[in-house]
Amino acid sequence: MRLPNPFRLSEFRSRISRYDAIAAYALLGLISGALAGILVLGFFEAIQALGDLLGAGSVAEDFESLSGTHRFFLAVGGALAVAGVVSALPEPDRATGIKHVIYSLNHQYGQLSWRNGLVQAVSAVIGLASGQSGGREGPGVHIGASINSWLGQRLRLPNNSLRVLIACGTAGSIAAAFNTPLAGVIFAMEVILAEYTILGFIPVLVAAATAAAITQFAGNTEALFAAPNAHLQSLTELPWVILLGIVIGASAALLSVIAKGATYLLDKPVWIRFGAAGLVTGAIGVAIPEVMGMGSDSIALILAGQASIGFLLLLALAKIGATGFTAGVGMPVGTIAPSLLIGATIGGIIGQIGATLNPSVGAEHSLYAVLGMASCMGVLLNAPLAAILAAIELTRNIDAAMPAFLCVVASAITYSTVFRQSALHHALARAEEIAHESPLEQLLHRIHIASCWDLNFAWVKSDTQFDTLNLDPSVTWCVISRENEPVFVALKEDLIEALINNPNATPLEVDIRRFTVTLIDDTASAKRAWDELMRNMAEVALVYNARGRVHAGVWLKDVEAITHTHSK
Repeated sequence: MRLPNPFRLSEFRSRISRYDAIAAYALLGLISGALAGILVLGFFEAIQALGDLLGAGSVAEDFESLSGTHRFFLAVGGALAVAGVVSALPEPDRATGIKHVIYSLNHQYGQLSWRNGLVQAVSAVIGLASGQSGGREGPGVHIGASINSWLGQRLRLPNNSLRVLIACGTAGSIAAAFNTPLAGVIFAMEVILAEYTILGFIPVLVAAATAAAITQFAGNTEALFAAPNAHLQSLTELPWVILLGIVIGASAALLSVIAKGATYLLDKPVWIRFGAAGLVTGAIGVAIPEVMGMGSDSIALILAGQASIGFLLLLALAKIGATGFTAGVGMPVGTIAPSLLIGATIGGIIGQIGATLNPSVGAEHSLYAVLGMASCMGVLLNAPLAAILAAIELTRNIDAAMPAFLCVVASAITYSTVFRQSALHHALARAEEIAHESPLEQLLHRIHIASCWDLNFAWVKSDTQFDTLNLDPSVTWCVISRENEPVFVALKEDLIEALINNPNATPLEVDIRRFTVTLIDDTASAKRAWDELMRNMAEVALVYNARGRVHAGVWLKDVEAITHTHSK
C-alpha cells in the first residue's frame, strides 16, 4: 500500500529541507524528545544500579558511608576501568562530552557516531558510579544528541535537519536530567546551536516538553532541590549578592585554570591520564568524601543550612581541584553537576557570613546557595540565561530570579573580563585544537543545498559529436561523462559552439572552458557543499540521491552568493 504523499519519507525529507517547515520539525522534536528522555532515564538507572553494587548506595551518592580505603581504591579502580573502555576503541571514537557534540555539529555536519555515544554511556556509568568528580548531565547531552543524530542519518535526513535533531536531543536530555524543560531549551540554543531562531525553538520546545513528560510519568514530579524560602529579605542584601557573583567568577576562573593546566597530559596514554584523575579524586575523597560523585546530596544539605563555613570552604576548594583536573585530562563525565555544587558551597559561605555580620536583615542561606548554583553553571558554560532558568526550575522558586540576574552578571564580568577566561568546553576544545565556526559558517550549516542547486543540466557522453548532440532548450550546462563517470562540466552554449566549429570532434577534444567537479549526496548542507568544493578545488558539486543518481549541481559561485548576501 502506498502512503499518502505527506507521510512518505521522501516527501518528508523534501519538507524539512526547507527552513520554514515548522510542522515537520515539530514532529522531529516529538520523536527526538521521547528518545532522549527514555535513554537518559535509563542511563541514570544504570548509574544507580552500578553505584549500589559498588557500595555507594541506591542513588550512587553515599560515598560518606564507605571507609577511606574503599573510597580511594573505588576512585582509582573506576578511573582505570573507564580507561579500559575508552582505549578499546580507535582514537576517533573516543571523543565525548558537550565539546564533542559541538565539534560534530560544526565540523562533521551533525553526523555523530553511535560508537561515541556508546562509549560515553558506558564510561560515564562506570566513572560516576565509582565516584569520579563529575556530573551525569554532560554525558546525558551526548547520549541524547547521538541517538537523534543516528536516527537522522538512518533516515537520510538533510544535514541542516541533523542540527535541529541534536538540539532537540540536548534539550530533551537536560529536561529529563533535571526535570527542567525551559532550561533545556535555552541550554540547547545558547550552548549547542549558539543561535536563536523560530525554526530552532519550535522543535526544541516540543522535545523538551516530551522528555519532561516522560520524566514526570516515571515519578520524578518534585523539585530536585527544595528551597521554598530562597528570596531576598531586603534590598540591603544586594551588595552581598554582587559580592557572591564576584567570588563565584574568581572560583570558576580557578577551576578553568586548573583544567587548562591538566590538558598538558592530553598527549599521554589514556591509562596515565585517567589513572591520574582517579588518584587525585581518590586521595581527596579519603579526607573529604563529599567531593566524590555528583554531589546532589551535598547540595540538599547546604540548602537545608546544615553545613558549617569551614566545611563548605574545604569542600569548595576540593571540588574545584578535583573537577578541574578531571575535566582537563578528558575524563568522560560532565561538569554541570560539579558547577552546581561548587556554586552552592560558595553561596552557603557568603550567605552565612552575611547573616552573621548583618543579622537584622535575616538573610536566607538557601537563597545564596541557589544564586551560587546559577552563577557558577552560567559562567562555566557561558549560558547565563539557561543557568538562571535551571536554578528557578530546580527549586521551583521564581523569587530568586531578580537577584540571580545581578549575581550572574557580576560573576560573568569577573570570570571573562577580570580573569579573561572563556567557557570551559571552549577552553578544552582549544586545547584539543578544535576550531569554532564563524557566524557565516553557521548560516551555511542551516541551509540545505536545495536552496542553491541547479537542475538545468544534461549528461553528454564523451564520444558525442555534433550530429548526435540533442539537448533540451531548458539545459544550461552539461556533464561530460566517460563510462558513466563525470569528467568535467561545460556550459551548453560553449559546448555547442565548439562542436559546430569542429563537427568531427568530441567534447574531450575541443577547446572549451572546463569546470572541475566533485560529488556530494543530497542530504548535504550548504556548508558541507562549500567544504567539499574547497577541499577538492572544484567549481561545481554534482548532487546524487540514495540510488546514486545525479539530479542537480551546486555551483561554488551560488554558495558564495549566500555568504555575500547575508554578510551585507
